[in-house]
Amino acid sequence: VRRVAFRLLLGILVFFFIVTWVLSFYKTFLSLRGTETAKAASAALDSSVPAKTDRWKFQPDLPASHLQCSWRECVKKVRSGPDCAKFCRDSLADMGRPPDVKKKWVPDVRILRRTAARGLDESGRVWPPELPLDLCEPMGPSGGRSDENLRGLREAGVRAAPIDAGVGGTSVLCLMYTVSEAHATSVRAARETWANGCDGFLAFSTSDDPRIPAISLPHDGEESYSNMWQKVRSIWRFVGEHYAEDFDFFFIGGDDLFVLPGNLRIYLASLAPDEDHFVGRRFKGYGKDNYFNSGGAGYTLSRSLLKKFVSNLDNRSCNPERVTSMEDVMVSSTLCCVWHAG
Repeated sequence: VRRVAFRLLLGILVFFFIVTWVLSFYKTFLSLRGTETAKAASAALDSSVPAKTDRWKFQPDLPASHLQCSWRECVKKVRSGPDCAKFCRDSLADMGRPPDVKKKWVPDVRILRRTAARGLDESGRVWPPELPLDLCEPMGPSGGRSDENLRGLREAGVRAAPIDAGVGGTSVLCLMYTVSEAHATSVRAARETWANGCDGFLAFSTSDDPRIPAISLPHDGEESYSNMWQKVRSIWRFVGEHYAEDFDFFFIGGDDLFVLPGNLRIYLASLAPDEDHFVGRRFKGYGKDNYFNSGGAGYTLSRSLLKKFVSNLDNRSCNPERVTSMEDVMVSSTLCCVWHAG
């Protein structure tokens, strides 16, 4: 009897062990399946996460040899020892081939902000990428230790607010005009630093790259500095058509500036986007009452003024066919037409 009871008890224990193991395996399977489903749903909802079939990297890899040169040597392009001109992070080859885009595509201008808020790119690497502390050292445009820009900022008492200061309140779309040759240099520098603090960011270039994001727009005349007014006209027309209702303010500048988006957003929060505001560094040009906001420092239009400006781009009295590099002067001239037209 004892032997039968022992065998019966052992059988029951084995049965429960098998059942428990099967249930545990089934729960693990469901959990993994649910995780994959959630990831797929998240990727579908958040277009900043590229699908697996896209096969492009949001953050390009550094060449394995880049550590042979310091940042200061990279700026100097020192050729003693390692060839820093080859090893520094300014090669178009580092960026790889950009993903294809559809004809007449409209860029997702919030991709950088979402990725920065998440803190990781699609490969799980920190975003924005961490930068070495030697970039905080005084450094001139040729790599020397005389840094006039840093001295000017200190003397002016400029202090940078956190890059995301004011996010969730007043919204700013940051726009940049550039060319494809700068994608791996100045555009990449902006993309990995200050551009992440803008509520939206878009570069207008000579080739498309959704990773930046950058778009190439047709415009009247040739692609040259002497024809900047026509390029800027096409930029503002595109922005007015696709983003006018999505942001409160619209900042534009070249690829050779550094923006403090937190400071900019805090200041713009004191203004009403549904009123006409034209914000920037005012210059006095030639002639009487010829004032304009400098394009070199960048300037900002409120949503209300953007709509009026775009609606008057083809106004014959606003120089729509003018060929000139002075786009900032022409923008101010057009805005005079806007206000005169009421």
